[in-house]
Amino acid sequence: MDRKTLFAFILIGLLFLLLPYYYKLVNPPPKEGQISNAPDSSRALPQQPSDSLLAGKEIPMAGADTSGWQASLLGKDELPQYIRVDTELYIAKFSTKGAALVSFILKKYHKADNAVIDLAQNGDIGSLRLKNESAYLIPEGLNYTATADSIQLSASKMDDDLEFNWVGPDGRLVRKIYHFHNREYSIGLEITINDVKALGCSDGYYLCWDAPLPITEVSASKDNDYMKGYVMFGGEPLDFKDTDGGKGHKEEKTGETSWVASKSKYFASAMVCQSRRGSGFYIDIAEMPEKHDDKIVNRRLITNGIKMASSSNGQLTDKFMIYIGPIDYYILKGYNVGLETIVDMGWRILQPFSRVLLWLLVQLHKIIPNYGFVLILFSVFIKVILFPLSRKSTTSMAKMQEVQPKILELREKYKKDPKKMNTEVMKLYKEHGVNPVGGCLPLLLQMPLFFALYQVLNATIELRGANFILWIKDLSQQDPLYILPVLMGITMFVQQKMTMKDPKQQMMVYLMPAVMTFVFLSMPAGLVLYWTMFNILSFAEQLYVKRRSRPSMIAVVT
Repeated sequence: MDRKTLFAFILIGLLFLLLPYYYKLVNPPPKEGQISNAPDSSRALPQQPSDSLLAGKEIPMAGADTSGWQASLLGKDELPQYIRVDTELYIAKFSTKGAALVSFILKKYHKADNAVIDLAQNGDIGSLRLKNESAYLIPEGLNYTATADSIQLSASKMDDDLEFNWVGPDGRLVRKIYHFHNREYSIGLEITINDVKALGCSDGYYLCWDAPLPITEVSASKDNDYMKGYVMFGGEPLDFKDTDGGKGHKEEKTGETSWVASKSKYFASAMVCQSRRGSGFYIDIAEMPEKHDDKIVNRRLITNGIKMASSSNGQLTDKFMIYIGPIDYYILKGYNVGLETIVDMGWRILQPFSRVLLWLLVQLHKIIPNYGFVLILFSVFIKVILFPLSRKSTTSMAKMQEVQPKILELREKYKKDPKKMNTEVMKLYKEHGVNPVGGCLPLLLQMPLFFALYQVLNATIELRGANFILWIKDLSQQDPLYILPVLMGITMFVQQKMTMKDPKQQMMVYLMPAVMTFVFLSMPAGLVLYWTMFNILSFAEQLYVKRRSRPSMIAVVT
């Protein structure tokens, strides 16, 4: 292995080694005394509507008498009622207070300790409420009426609607209709306001998402680092994560807005305009120190809202698509509004590679229902593609080893004349058909694939929780027993030992495998599996090329 190849590996190691210190630099730990405990989620997924939510609470129906609304303003607040919506994918809970979403529990995804994931948990405040510039449209003490006390979807009942109405004594009306589909994470929402001026929103209103996404992953700090706010503004996707050094930051703009979204590492919430474009947005980012597994994390809290302009006649009807669920590239792309841009595919130059790799992995998984074996097959596939180049590289390196004694003679002979020595060495290379940089090309071609694969394995929902064999229960997480990183280091050592013959480079035979093993200890197990398999295939290839080219090598040195 020549110096340029070694330098490339060293750069890889430095990159991964320095990333954790970079994250600590940009997100310093909070001071003592500022720590709050993270809220503990329910650990059991409810299968039936909770009786405690509905017991003794008659759900007011649409058209019911609302003449008592004035009493509420005097302080006799109505207790909110709750409506449960149960589908194949989630259990949602809505409150008559603001006709808001107060809970959204995923059925197919759980935390590492099997606790439920609630993407809309925010106490009784809820999300999808309506505000003007300073307050909620419907006063805090007032409730909407609902058309159902629960909804249960199934294969025999794929769709249903839930309608909320608030009617004032002077005829003011706010109506919110939610549309649910049994096998979709998206929810339709239609909002009707009949008198925007009387409701204090003559300048328009905001549809708000007030529930910061929870931390769901084993590594809270890594999950938190993926927390961002997104917006499609003026046809361009923008993202925000800066908290102004922990002080908090609010980004607010006026202009054509298609959607706003919040995301964590694997999950997202988004509000998408359908009937017309929004007239502006806000994204509010704050920090709150929390303890996760005895470690302090400055949890990033992101809320947002999309503004809808008023109308000349004072009446509004707007339609939205609300997405709450996993960051699945193909689901998001299917909405054709650019939501797939929130999927972290890495640096812009790597994104085409990441998309191709993701597509290949998903297609292979349709044939082989185990992502571990998919990655093994994938490494074989990549090796076959690179074989013509890597064979040429291996042959060049073999020739380099065979002429090494003559190079040492030239270095000794011209050690006092470096210029002459370099000239003679290059002449020797040319005479024997040796390309001194030939060994770098396959590695350089491999690097975009390596980093793209790292991104795909590390940040796409497909590999989250994907089992391989025995102790590897999640290919997106590091190997808990470190068996794969050690095996990777051993295969790299054997490969290095076979190719490095220069006595001056013998130290690297031991140093590089040790460094790379240390680096890969915290890498996703899927990535380590791929790299280990690739090392084994490269070793087999070197044996094959060496045996095939042995006669010609003898001819070169005689």
